[in-house]
Amino acid sequence: MKMSEKSRSTTSRQKPWRGRRDKQKRAGKETASESADPHEPQDRLTLPTGENSESSGFIVMVYDASDSLSALARSCSTTPQAILSLNRLRYEDLRSGQVLRLPSPQVVETTSMLSKVLAPHEQLQREIWRGVRGKRAVALTFDAGGEANGARELLAYLRDAEVPATFFVTGMFVRRYPEIVREIAAQGHSIHNHSWSHPYFTKIEPTAIREELIKADEWVTSVTGRSTRPYWRPPFGDRNRRVLQLAAECGFQSVYWTLDSLDSYGDHPSAESIAQRVLSPLRGRPPEEDFLDGAIILLHVGEPATVQALPTIVERLRQYGYRLVSLRELLEP
Repeated sequence: MKMSEKSRSTTSRQKPWRGRRDKQKRAGKETASESADPHEPQDRLTLPTGENSESSGFIVMVYDASDSLSALARSCSTTPQAILSLNRLRYEDLRSGQVLRLPSPQVVETTSMLSKVLAPHEQLQREIWRGVRGKRAVALTFDAGGEANGARELLAYLRDAEVPATFFVTGMFVRRYPEIVREIAAQGHSIHNHSWSHPYFTKIEPTAIREELIKADEWVTSVTGRSTRPYWRPPFGDRNRRVLQLAAECGFQSVYWTLDSLDSYGDHPSAESIAQRVLSPLRGRPPEEDFLDGAIILLHVGEPATVQALPTIVERLRQYGYRLVSLRELLEP
């Protein structure tokens, strides 16, 4: 599954993982705006908070460059600098798609900026580029839309090394390799939407966009018993505002990547070059300059060199103190 050159920028409720490193069950969180009677006027919202000792008292949101950090801080009774420190960010590194961890106020006025940006329809339209920072966590994500070469070896390694992973699969991949997809689900990995046929989404009509997402979701559900919602990844990283809005109407939020391994690019790079690409940000840096903290890493199913590179990638990341987590955990407070 080749990615287009233009998208190759380096800056650019499913069952939990069952490995010993991640035994804790994490319940889904719904916002008050989702659970409240939509016909009853409200002037205050009650917000959910994290449910374990680490995340208690925090909420998360996908940041957009149009947001005012000062207004967000006021809504949370804090300061912009405190938010940046909490997320181990410098202001110049804050960009659209960053999932921010915020102190949770008990209530939020519905007229406030925070109330508006936390609205489910608004958050769904915002593409995720990086997960929550400050936890030294990284999510390995695998796109599956072409061949399944080395897929069983990949799953065996993830199982033996106790690595939770996240897969974005096309419907055609599911139809061709249902047993592989069942095994992915059986091991407890997250499975999300990568379209039905892997088209360029900016070049197809709205009806086709909806069909691509819904048909893929139906196939995954029929094979695994689980929906791919709420996340999807645009093939080739090809999307625009119209595509993101249409996907949101279908219940899907786009997940891009923080770092592209380039494992499917060009003439099949070697395992060594893939590992070097992923691990290149590892160097002595202060916490606010830690590029891999909260990173979403793009890899592919069907690339044997990727399977060969994984042990080096996983061992080095753990050696440097990173935790490998599912996408869902990466996005939690």
